[in-house]
Amino acid sequence: MVAASFFSLLLPAMDMVEESMGRMNWVPAAVGFIIGVLFLLFLDNAIPHQHVDSSIPEGRNSETLRRTTMMVLAVVIHNIPEGMAVGVSFAGSNTGAITITQAMDLAIGIAIQNFPEGAIISMPLKSAGVDKHKAFVMGVLSGAVEPIAAFVTIL
Repeated sequence: MVAASFFSLLLPAMDMVEESMGRMNWVPAAVGFIIGVLFLLFLDNAIPHQHVDSSIPEGRNSETLRRTTMMVLAVVIHNIPEGMAVGVSFAGSNTGAITITQAMDLAIGIAIQNFPEGAIISMPLKSAGVDKHKAFVMGVLSGAVEPIAAFVTIL
């Protein structure tokens, strides 16, 4: 993920501003990186979660949440940036930076990988005693945040 972040995000960001900023082309990428780190630290303290190697939940009001609820919340939060990526790709297709076909390819790829993510939600909920129809709906709804995040990002 570090290599992907560097080669797919930070270097292209520096290339995009090189013409306008010259030797200082690293500044926007560094500022964005630092803001991202601070945001992740904020989320780590604010959102209820439990690490695999720990039996003690962390985050705000995490003592009252069940593990299944935290798992659903984790997948929902994970889907927000995926939706944002789709939104950015479709917004970029209007500027010519990316083709509409490439934006559709990304959207289809992310949609395909949502099937196992929905199962990741549905199966533990069913095992925890939730009705199978409700578990299925919860799995489907966990991915519903993606089109919302895509739409908000396009706006």
